[in-house]
Amino acid sequence: MPSKRQTYLLASALLGALFFDLLYDIMEISFQNALSSGTRNGILDAERVLFGSPLLEIVFVSAGLWTGLSAGKYWWRIIYIEDRRHRKYKLDW
Repeated sequence: MPSKRQTYLLASALLGALFFDLLYDIMEISFQNALSSGTRNGILDAERVLFGSPLLEIVFVSAGLWTGLSAGKYWWRIIYIEDRRHRKYKLDW
């Protein structure tokens, strides 16, 4: 059974990957809408191909994994190691 820390880091990395994938999808949809409405404004065909490539999505998801893992490590230290989760409302139980 995985430990609490491993589960926490895995969940934060997954959340980061999902967030960055959603961000990529929103950018791709808005880019495709701009192309279909005829407002090119000097957009090159290379940019059109770039947004359709799976390589860019892999880069975004990888960046999301790394960002989520980094955030998970940071917040694990703040919450569980330094015990700063309830500093303002700390009760002496």
